[in-house]
Amino acid sequence: MRFLFESNYNNKQDRFVHYNEDEKVDAQVDFTVDDEKKTYTIDSTVVDPSLRGQGIGGYLMLEMANHARKKGYKIINVCPYAVKFFEKHQDEYADVLA
Repeated sequence: MRFLFESNYNNKQDRFVHYNEDEKVDAQVDFTVDDEKKTYTIDSTVVDPSLRGQGIGGYLMLEMANHARKKGYKIINVCPYAVKFFEKHQDEYADVLA
């Protein structure tokens, strides 16, 4: 599954998103950018029920971590899924967590 990056798609929010064959969003992670503090705040993660249980949420978190590393930003977790995911994988992603 390949995710697209969409910048400033909704009032200072960016996202990684996947569109299904009908061009409808079936997975996304929304985050707010603070360029001054160099942080990304993960606001929400949504995966269509038809895709759940396939690790899609984890792949979205990996996209976030790679994006943060590339840009030199830190991640702040607000979304409950992101909080749980990064707590579980703390050692792997310590370099990008605020």
